[in-house]
Amino acid sequence: MKISHKILAVVVAQVVFTALVGTYAVHSTRKAMCTWVEDAARSRAASIADEIDRQIHTRLQEWKAYTRSSLVQKTLSESNDEFEVMPDVQAEIDRRDVAWRGTPKTVVSSLQRELMTNPLGRDLIARLDHYELANGEALYGEAFLTNKFGANVAVSGRLSDYRQDDEEWWQVAHRDGVDVDDIEYDESAEMNSLALGVAVADERGQFLGVLKAVLNLTDVLSLIDRRSAEYVGTEYRQIVLLTHDLQVIHVGGETASPLKNGDNYVKGISFADEVVSTQGVVFDETGRAFLSTFARSRGFDGYAGNGWQVLVRYANSEAYGEVDAAAAHVIAGTVGAAILQIVVGLLLAFSFTRRVRRVVEASQKLARGDLAVRVRVRGRDEIAHLGSQFNVMAASLTEISLTLRDQLTLTEWQRDKVEREVAERRRIEVDLRREEAIIRAVLDNAGDGIITIDERGVVLSFNSAAARMFHRTIEDAVGQHVSVLMPATDRCPHDDVACYLQECLGIVLGAPRDVEAVDADGAKFPAEIVITELLIADVRMFVGVVRDLSERKKMELDLSHAQKMESVGRLAAGIAHEINTPTQFVGDNLRFLKDAFDDLAGIVDESKRLLDSVRGGGDSKAAGEALAAQIEQRDFEYLSDEVPKAIEQGLDGLQRVASIVKAMKEFSHPSGDDKQPVDINRVVENATIVSRNEWKYAAELVTDFDPNNPVLYGYEGELGQVLLNLIVNAAHAIAEKPVGDPSDRGTITVKTRLEDDSVRVSVEDTGGGIPPEFRERVFDPFFTTKAVGKGTGQGLSIAHDVVVRRHGGAISLDTEVGRGTTFHLILPVADPAARVGNDLNEFATEEAADEASNSVRG
Repeated sequence: MKISHKILAVVVAQVVFTALVGTYAVHSTRKAMCTWVEDAARSRAASIADEIDRQIHTRLQEWKAYTRSSLVQKTLSESNDEFEVMPDVQAEIDRRDVAWRGTPKTVVSSLQRELMTNPLGRDLIARLDHYELANGEALYGEAFLTNKFGANVAVSGRLSDYRQDDEEWWQVAHRDGVDVDDIEYDESAEMNSLALGVAVADERGQFLGVLKAVLNLTDVLSLIDRRSAEYVGTEYRQIVLLTHDLQVIHVGGETASPLKNGDNYVKGISFADEVVSTQGVVFDETGRAFLSTFARSRGFDGYAGNGWQVLVRYANSEAYGEVDAAAAHVIAGTVGAAILQIVVGLLLAFSFTRRVRRVVEASQKLARGDLAVRVRVRGRDEIAHLGSQFNVMAASLTEISLTLRDQLTLTEWQRDKVEREVAERRRIEVDLRREEAIIRAVLDNAGDGIITIDERGVVLSFNSAAARMFHRTIEDAVGQHVSVLMPATDRCPHDDVACYLQECLGIVLGAPRDVEAVDADGAKFPAEIVITELLIADVRMFVGVVRDLSERKKMELDLSHAQKMESVGRLAAGIAHEINTPTQFVGDNLRFLKDAFDDLAGIVDESKRLLDSVRGGGDSKAAGEALAAQIEQRDFEYLSDEVPKAIEQGLDGLQRVASIVKAMKEFSHPSGDDKQPVDINRVVENATIVSRNEWKYAAELVTDFDPNNPVLYGYEGELGQVLLNLIVNAAHAIAEKPVGDPSDRGTITVKTRLEDDSVRVSVEDTGGGIPPEFRERVFDPFFTTKAVGKGTGQGLSIAHDVVVRRHGGAISLDTEVGRGTTFHLILPVADPAARVGNDLNEFATEEAADEASNSVRG
């Protein structure tokens, strides 16, 4: 078959195909457009139903929010308390209900007036007035609240009943929390209304009562009218709102009226409770067809909806008119395209076959060895390009034949080059193996544990030091999740390390931090870890260098204990002096009481002789004179004045000794391994008592404790050591400050304050301040500005470690040369059970505290 015949056959096939496609397009377009029209109707009906649900839900939420107000909560609680103590609550409610209903409608009883004019009643009336002012018309007909016994507590107007708990709406609201009654038509107001019931509960969820508000459906009806107004000018469209039993509530654009039968809107349509959208064709009395779409109320955000149906209907002639017009356009386009294809196909067949014949003839000559043959090229289409390429091919054949020998030589050179490259690659491979062996040897002989994991937290490698540290073999560790190296309480709850990567990884990378690890036997030990991120061939992994800190922690504990013992030793003489002073005047008073007792014993002896003389009938006058002489001789009046004072002074001295001993006992008590509840005010007070001999000669000490401070969790002994160091440092700073008047004493002020979820402890002195060149180093170990023998430079370093690392807090200072220094301790209030079980999260907290502390220090 000739090419021209093939082209014509292709054109005929295309015409047939175009006709088939056109037919299918008409069918598909009509079907798609009908579906679009029907889906648009469903969407419009559903959107109106949802908007109605949202409006009712909004009103419910407004009243729910109102029930949580302090006025509602307080009024209902007081009313419930009042009814609780009544001997017979139900009888009292029935009595009031009978009196309430017996009051004529034109008369307002004292009880009704009281419930309308009490604070909550006035607030209800003001709230309804506010809604009316905001909406331009009355939004609510009435509103009132009852207590948990069903008795009215506050009303916006006169009601028919006092008792409400026998009403179904009250019981439903009490049981379900919300009640939305069926719609009713208020003939006096000529509008439809909807009763909303909301249960009232206190902060603990205890039932307090029920609120009821009668909502006028002006908002809902206005919505139907507004959406209906969008169709003005169309052939015929209509929106109708029906109840769940298909009674007509409102027809868009018409005046509000009582419920009426809606059979003429739903004729021939079947409804099912579980179906939220229904669609079909309904014929009116004249036989005119309407596309009718029903959407059921589905509720919104906890509001279950009331089962109302929204009807959107169109005249079929309007709904599908555009579909018929579109189908006609598609048919016309298909016929035109077929005719155009026939004409164009004939022209292409003639032009194509003539130009292709020229290329075929030139190809035949080239095949016979005529390398000089060429094709005449006209135009710029594909056939012209084919002729040009044929001419290039013919010109290249001669050059190719001449260069074949040169290509053979080039091939041999390239083979030698490949051999050299293979030899070089083998040498590089040997070097890489040697470097790999060196790296493996370094890892196996490193003193610290080196562990690599992937993004899922699976261990990729485990060196010998890590195996010894965790008591695991390398084979056992590789392939395990890294969480097996952590205590159970600190393991990440996910199967991968996503929790590390998303929140904490940017903080911990490259920074050493202290963690708690666990070996294969389940024994915990302190460790230091440094994490580094690697990206090798687009594969992300992490390298952790782990160091066992067991020995270092033991040394730190010994150093802390030595520091405490040093403080105790340094303060021992002063504490002994503090105890000796009250002991001396207690002894003096006891000696005075001994002498006084001898004098009083003489008076008592004379009194007994006088008594015996009176009983025996002797000379009582002489005995009385002897007693009077004895009283005067022993100065009984002086003894009666001074003996109580001596007893009171002795007791006061003993109390001072007891307080010093108690403070010293609590201060020297060692801290345990676990955090315990700490009364920070008591810790500060003990530190001031123990250090009294250090500051009493140099300064006055003033305490200002926040009585609202909660019990925080920490190490009481370590915090006491920190506060003792700060108070002693403050006393030394004041003592070393040059003053003009020796009697000019400084002041040390210790304050505690609750700030959000932390307690701030401030120790302020009026000393000479810290020079700028020393402020950066005050927390460094072994750094001190005191004279030799007066300080080791460990106090502030230990304070920083205790506050920041041990308690997750922060320590900072404010200082001014010549005016003094204030140290601030920020101690978080946190229960150990609430701590995040992720060592990286814990470290992030410590790092944040260190950063805050360092920023203040800088």
